[in-house]
Amino acid sequence: MPVVIRVLCLLALLPYSGATGEPLQAEAQSIWHGIDAEDNHLLSIWDGIDAEVNHLLSTRVPASLINLRVAEKKGIQFMGLQDTGTNLITAMMGLNFGNQLTLWDSSHSGATEGLWKHANPEALVRQVPDVAFPLIKGNVSIIAMVRDPLSWLQSVRKAPYELESCVVGDDWLNRSCTHPVPCGYGNEAEAETYDNLVSLWAQWTSSYGK
Repeated sequence: MPVVIRVLCLLALLPYSGATGEPLQAEAQSIWHGIDAEDNHLLSIWDGIDAEVNHLLSTRVPASLINLRVAEKKGIQFMGLQDTGTNLITAMMGLNFGNQLTLWDSSHSGATEGLWKHANPEALVRQVPDVAFPLIKGNVSIIAMVRDPLSWLQSVRKAPYELESCVVGDDWLNRSCTHPVPCGYGNEAEAETYDNLVSLWAQWTSSYGK
């Protein structure tokens, strides 16, 4: 598997863009300075809830710097459970290092088609090992987002995505949890069941170091 970089915490890199030297728009600055803004559409990112962040890239960075698919740039693939901040790290890295990176992701086609960012690497190796070959051949580094489990549980109940069946009922913390697509979409991998959501978080987190 490619080199894994485990990201355990985030530093505030965004108040001034490294790519442009200009301050971010006022709404982004308010969040980075810890100012509450109830109607701010970026709050969902701070909650760890996946949200479109293309506006952060497109409004503050020249087009030449947000083309993350140039062959000579360093290839990176972001991974992490739903609600761990994968879109936030994508925006941060694009704003600060977009002219040095090539982004790989399952949403791409062609030379930079990568993995589903929420997939479990260990499950990928067990069930569909071939899908990782292009990343190995391309010497792509994986940056994995890991979030504190208690904070993650709060967010995943608000926005469970594929884990919707795991957050229903008063006993949601103790019930078994089935992830329907642990290896992502478009392959023959099977669903996997865990003792509970905490076990699922622990298995995903441990798989990044294997």
